[in-house]
Amino acid sequence: RSHPEEVRIYHEAASAKNGA
Repeated sequence: RSHPEEVRIYHEAASAKNGA
């Protein structure tokens, strides 16, 4: 699976986890 939407969500989750 390599969709821009999924990748964006993954990055958003990773960023939030890193930020939090």
